[in-house]
Amino acid sequence: GSIYVTGTGGEGLRLLAATIHTVAVCVLYGALALAIGAITGKESLASGASTAFLLASFLGAGLLPLFAGWEDLAKLFPWYYLNSANPLVNGVKWSQIALVLGVSVGLLVLAWWGLRRRDLRAGIQRVTVLARLREDEHLAKALAALRGSAVTGGVSVKALSEGRAITTIAAGSLFVFFVAMGPLYRSVNDVVGELVASLPDALLSMVGFVDYSRPEGWYHGEGLSIVAPVAVAVVAISMGAALTREERNHTIWALLGSPVSRSYVAWRNGVAMLVMSAIVGAVAAAGIALGNFIAGLGMDYGNIAASGALLAGLGCVLGAVAFFAGGMSGRMRVATGAGIGVSILGWGVNAFLPINDSLEPWAKLSPFYYYASNYPLDNGMDWWRIAVLMGAAVALLAAGVWTYGRRDLHD
Repeated sequence: GSIYVTGTGGEGLRLLAATIHTVAVCVLYGALALAIGAITGKESLASGASTAFLLASFLGAGLLPLFAGWEDLAKLFPWYYLNSANPLVNGVKWSQIALVLGVSVGLLVLAWWGLRRRDLRAGIQRVTVLARLREDEHLAKALAALRGSAVTGGVSVKALSEGRAITTIAAGSLFVFFVAMGPLYRSVNDVVGELVASLPDALLSMVGFVDYSRPEGWYHGEGLSIVAPVAVAVVAISMGAALTREERNHTIWALLGSPVSRSYVAWRNGVAMLVMSAIVGAVAAAGIALGNFIAGLGMDYGNIAASGALLAGLGCVLGAVAFFAGGMSGRMRVATGAGIGVSILGWGVNAFLPINDSLEPWAKLSPFYYYASNYPLDNGMDWWRIAVLMGAAVALLAAGVWTYGRRDLHD
């Protein structure tokens, strides 16, 4: 028993099979992040490096099969096992699932080894001393008196500083990816359009049925449909969950020891999330613009800017979901889980529901609809779309601040 959804042409889609492949690959990426974090003890490095590898994996699995003699190299990348067997049409390929899960188990063993090998006690001692200094009421007041108004501004600066590593890695990788896509299109544009057009609707729906024979369709399908949303989601969700991270690490009391309200601290963290999302969107647009210039593709720079702005708006919504969930629960798992859940569900709703005419209107419930369904690289900015995204983000941030200000914080 596979699960089917009937499309407009009567085509059966094995959604359960596609879900199994997707979950297996996600587990591998998660195991990689866990291994890096366990070995190094650095959360931002684990998130950033796994995101960078995901971007490289998407590029390698998508482009290497286009070059004769390089096809087998694509199997080195986890993304290859998402759709190489076309599970939406052909069902689960269990040999691929076994391989992916086997690598994941190996990474989990490596994480266990790295955690046991690393000296955790020294890190705990340092954190404990620092936490005691920060939590000292008299020291906090003295520092506030010395720094004056800088204390209030320091809340956002602190949040931005802590998110700098993951933003640099994710946005930097995205920039290089988009720059490289310009010359790459020049080398494959004579074959990629015909090749992609031969794929089934089940796969084309994942990239919005774009025309790969045009540079706009190439950039949308290979970058803006999946890779860019993943990059901005990783940054925004991490930033949206920052308050719960402070609560978990017991460093929130140092912030609240300053002469500012709890709501003010929350708003400043929310603003930091918006800023980082905007940075990812701007860097993505810069990468597309540079790739467009180098390869002479002739895409409209105003439309490129619109794509970056909408990407930033999408990140703001996903980060605000994590912020709201964290404000209600105070749990980092709940905050990140909510952000990731909305990301995956929202992408799936926007990708697959439009296949069925009767279900297409429900795609408007997804933030991805307002981000990508107008194909901004072709059509430019629809201002009401960015207004919907930013309106939803601000509403979620306001709700998160309200709940955070009225909840008992974890000791």
